[in-house]
Amino acid sequence: MECKIYQGEYSLSHWINLILKKEVELPPYQRIFVWDEIKVKHLIDSLKEKLFIPPIIIGSYFENDEYKNYVLDGQQRLSSILLAYLNRYPNKEHFQNKPDAPSVAFINENDDVEQQEECDDILAWTFKEIQNKGERDKDKLQSLMPHPSYKKLDIDINLGDEFLHNTYLGFSFIKPMTKDTKEQSSYYSSVFRNINTSGQVLNTLESRASLYWLNDHFSGFFNPEFIKNINVSSKKANKVDFVKYLSLLFQYRKTEDCNKLAYGYSGRTNGKTIEQYIENYIYHIIGDKPSDKFIAFQEVFTDDTYEPRMKLLADAVKQLEIDNTLKSRESIIDVDLYLFGLVYNVLIIGELIDIDSKKDIESEIDKEIEALKGDALHKKSPAALKYLRIRIKQSIATYNRYVKANP
Repeated sequence: MECKIYQGEYSLSHWINLILKKEVELPPYQRIFVWDEIKVKHLIDSLKEKLFIPPIIIGSYFENDEYKNYVLDGQQRLSSILLAYLNRYPNKEHFQNKPDAPSVAFINENDDVEQQEECDDILAWTFKEIQNKGERDKDKLQSLMPHPSYKKLDIDINLGDEFLHNTYLGFSFIKPMTKDTKEQSSYYSSVFRNINTSGQVLNTLESRASLYWLNDHFSGFFNPEFIKNINVSSKKANKVDFVKYLSLLFQYRKTEDCNKLAYGYSGRTNGKTIEQYIENYIYHIIGDKPSDKFIAFQEVFTDDTYEPRMKLLADAVKQLEIDNTLKSRESIIDVDLYLFGLVYNVLIIGELIDIDSKKDIESEIDKEIEALKGDALHKKSPAALKYLRIRIKQSIATYNRYVKANP
């Protein structure tokens, strides 16, 4: 797609004004703030020493008869500059404990806490929190950012007007030569995933989330709200990789053969990874690159609407108290056996589960979990596809015994 690219630089004071005036925004697949106070200080020190800082990448996006300027790369830098200017830093405990605070790492399939993605400094915060206050005056903004939501930066930073007006940060501005929403979204999704600067590396969830923007009809399908509440007990936040579940179950629905699930995507022989498999599934669902590996979305949801079944699934998870059960667990083995069969029967097939048999379901699943953990190899390497397929098969078989007629 043809586009124009402009380059230049703005003073830090101008960047701050652009944020506060909402003339630059975060895209729908926004990530959260991941820099700790030391990284904020390092950025300011680098600016003071006139060191090279990668430019901010802004993309022009035409939607609803107006142009928006989305920050494609550089949110961490802009957030840090804004926070340093205000001498405020979001309180980690406060924002992580918000009811809608997202978990930020996937459950570790190797059950190895030490090898999980580092999440300790990640906040459920973006500079939208400041933009939404609707103020531009520094003193007023500071008064609207009280303890315990915010604290003063625990570092010596004093940003005077001279520094803000005479220190510059570069930008690249991308303007597609089209107003077609789908073309723009596809282009920016590709840009977002290909950006590789010295900033914080995107975790799998953040990188993959940009694909959901290709067709916002499916954003609630790939990332439903209720699934965000299912976490396992761990020193770090963990999130169920729901899209991975969907991809495997859409293939199973077509083949009904667990042995073929994600075949050839172990990454060992041909370099193909499970993440590529999931990406292919996402493209298949949104219709950009249909694959004969998965059943068609319209074959699963004949009316092209997933919301009613997703609500039934959310209700089943709540009634079976799966979120509470898994809070005391630390293994992906537990999570998979509790969820795969439930998601398959309720969401993919459209069946109801006999909630009155809750205790029997729990008892049966826990016996299967104990048996699988008794296999030393399975317990050591649960991420291996051959063991994942076993869990899928057993979970589906278990829930099949508790299906009841759907009125």
